[in-house]
Amino acid sequence: MFFSLVKNKNFMRLWITQTLSQTESTIVDFSVALFFAKVALDPAMANSGLGESATAIVFALQYLPALPAALIAGVIADIFDRRTLMLATNIFRSVFLLLFVFAADAGPQLYIFVLVMAVCMHTYDVYEKATLRNVVTEEQLGLATGLFLFTLNATTLIGVVVAGILVQNLPGLHAIFLSGAAFFVIASIVIYGLPKNINNFHVDHYEQNENILVDTSRAFKKITTSLKQSFDYLISKPPVWISVVLATVVQTVTLMIASVSFYYGEQVVHISLDQVSVFLLIPIAMGMAIGGGINSFFTKRFGYRRLVNFSWFIASILLFVLGMIGFITQGLRVGVTFEFILFEALIVIMGVFVTLIQSPALELIQKFADPKVRGRVFGILVGATNTIAGILVAISSILVADLKARGFIVFLSILLLTGLFLFQFVLRKFLGNKDYTEYVDPAGSVLQNQNKLI
Repeated sequence: MFFSLVKNKNFMRLWITQTLSQTESTIVDFSVALFFAKVALDPAMANSGLGESATAIVFALQYLPALPAALIAGVIADIFDRRTLMLATNIFRSVFLLLFVFAADAGPQLYIFVLVMAVCMHTYDVYEKATLRNVVTEEQLGLATGLFLFTLNATTLIGVVVAGILVQNLPGLHAIFLSGAAFFVIASIVIYGLPKNINNFHVDHYEQNENILVDTSRAFKKITTSLKQSFDYLISKPPVWISVVLATVVQTVTLMIASVSFYYGEQVVHISLDQVSVFLLIPIAMGMAIGGGINSFFTKRFGYRRLVNFSWFIASILLFVLGMIGFITQGLRVGVTFEFILFEALIVIMGVFVTLIQSPALELIQKFADPKVRGRVFGILVGATNTIAGILVAISSILVADLKARGFIVFLSILLLTGLFLFQFVLRKFLGNKDYTEYVDPAGSVLQNQNKLI
């Protein structure tokens, strides 16, 4: 299966583009955030116009446009050719970076830069997710989704590490912006190789619909109607909206864990900030990579519902254990000891089970969302995930100061367990005892890819 996926040229183009775009986007975003922090702490740059709250403002601006940008991008993704949209977004990012090369050290102007780049990031994410199902077969979908999740986490970690090194050793952001522009140009060239009118391209011909793209002359007048139609569609298809909820919960929890990992590393493991990526974030990413690789096997063996429920429960318990370690021990020390190796293993395993919740959810959305609204479904997903995550990450940063990192982790695990039990009531109400793929719609037919909008 893996080799057939690698031989799929269109998937490889999309995957390479994701790798390039995600890596460079992370490098640029974190470089700006770290640069703001560096400036705020440097007395020599006291007149730069950037205060101590600058870094917090940067992160807020990165999440602030998520909901409106992603929702509108979802509508546009169902109207225009997604290949053209991805190409235009990357070219725009490249040109925009070049424009800011000579203003890279400017103060408040960088806030505009952060806001515009955030809009591009959220919209591109929607276009890319909505395109995946068009370039892979149904048999390849599980592995392709897992590989995309692995790349997302791996490139984010690489981007954070590279951004830290560059900001620490370079005097400004000029070189970072120049290299970013080059990366986005390369990504655009790769995207150009995708089939034209990608919205109507289906590698396994599961549906042929020559009229997915509508009359663009009236397209933007229909944005409100299109959004309402997509919400109505979600409500009418429980397996789809349940999967959207699952993916949103997991991504939000993952970002919350990442946001307090620096405090956890300092308070519990007694490691410096530059070691957090090595001993906390990289093990989580390794686990998520493993989870993405084995997801397809386990979903076929156990079914989506049982796998998600079991993984959710185990991830909650492991999170609780990691929090309690901070209370039980006097603090772990980095070294080749049984306790520390066990601690690292627990983090890797938690990453595996977190992905075994998220990956099936994303796969189900790709599998069951009607091609005519897939862009809008992912627009809702990306918008809801990033908006909720942004709010909760800000709250978690406040709570961690009062509860300490270990207490916050325990608190989060209890919330997750409570959410799991509440989620079972939702499943029973809408699915009974059936798996997601066994859902029968009110018309009496099993939910499949060919569902049409009414």
